[in-house]
Order: sequence, then structure tokens, then C-alpha cells
Amino acid sequence: MRNIQHQPEQHRFALMKDDEEIGYLEYRQYNGGWEITEPRIMPDFRGQRLARLLVDHVIREAARQGRATRSSCAYAD
Repeated sequence: MRNIQHQPEQHRFALMKDDEEIGYLEYRQYNGGWEITEPRIMPDFRGQRLARLLVDHVIREAARQGRATRSSCAYAD
């Protein structure tokens, strides 16, 4: 089972499968918003659209919190 955990103290979201981290996305804070950086997915899990899942989740979470987003990666454009 996959889930996404926000780790605000590290400015990142971790994509978990059971108890294993299989990917993550870091962000930078700017003027109360988040700049999304390139997602990282572990090699064994690539090709499953997990990077897109992770980016979409972060964008939705930012909107839920009333934060603007910008990106420094193609996935978030």
C-alpha cells in the first residue's frame, strides 16, 4: 500500500510503500508558497507514474493550505 507523508521540518514529501520510502519530493519555501523541485523515485519503482502522483499530491496539499506553488521541474508545470 502506498501513501504520501508530509515531512514539513525537512521541506519534503515522502512516497511510502508499506514502511519503505520509494520516492520523495523536496520543496523550497518562498513568500509563504512552495517551489516544487524534481521528484525522485527509486529505480525499481520508475515507469509507474509515481512522480506524477507525488507532484499532483503536493500541488493539491499546497492549495488546501492556501499556498501558491511554482516549480523548478517539468512535472509540476
